[in-house]
Amino acid sequence: MKEKRGFFQKSEREWSSTVKKGGVGRWRFLLVLLLAGGLFWGLFNYGSPLLLGLGNLWRGLSGDGSADDSIGDNIPPPPPQIAPLPEATNSASLEVVGSAELDSTLILFLNGVEIKKILIGNEGEFRIGQIKLNDGENNLFAKAVDLAGNESQESVRQIIFFDKEPPTLKIESPQDGDSFFDDQKEITIKGETEKDAIVNINERKVVVSLEGKFESVYSLSEGTNEILVVSSDKAGNKAQESLKVYYRP
Repeated sequence: MKEKRGFFQKSEREWSSTVKKGGVGRWRFLLVLLLAGGLFWGLFNYGSPLLLGLGNLWRGLSGDGSADDSIGDNIPPPPPQIAPLPEATNSASLEVVGSAELDSTLILFLNGVEIKKILIGNEGEFRIGQIKLNDGENNLFAKAVDLAGNESQESVRQIIFFDKEPPTLKIESPQDGDSFFDDQKEITIKGETEKDAIVNINERKVVVSLEGKFESVYSLSEGTNEILVVSSDKAGNKAQESLKVYYRP
């Protein structure tokens, strides 16, 4: 009875016959064995680190959007967008609304000084209230810094003028208590205020010159005529003067 030998106990001639029957050359078969042996050796000695490394490599190649994607990121985020702010205000504080890159850090500057830093969530939108203004001109802008530390360019700078003083207003003619007769039914009201102010006479807007002077023709009614002149500046501050004149036809 012929003794049956195991797979690894075959002679060289039997090995050659086995390999040839499989349709592959000996060198290919040996290469497969070497690769398989190396893989098993690597798993045996470095199993967990090797699998973890392969997993990280796959995620990096597939770009799954994880935090690992920030490694090697040197592209800065776009500049933040700030909604238009008033050119002038009489309020000592204001609210800043806008948008920036999601998960970035927004840094808000006022007159070149950092005044606020917040993390951007809520789909990239932000709302910051109670920004204290300085008297006069306020220069406001923002930057964004992403998770990789890249800093954006400045947002569009906006200038806000804080003014809580009412505009100057002076009525030159007529004078309070003046009387007019007969063909003096139409009079000219003249005065002076701040340039860029808006003047209304009895709720009717009149033209103000570049020097702040104004005049308007006014038609009198018989008896007492009450005239109210109101001047409003860009910040919303108001000044007013009232007078009474008399007309007898």
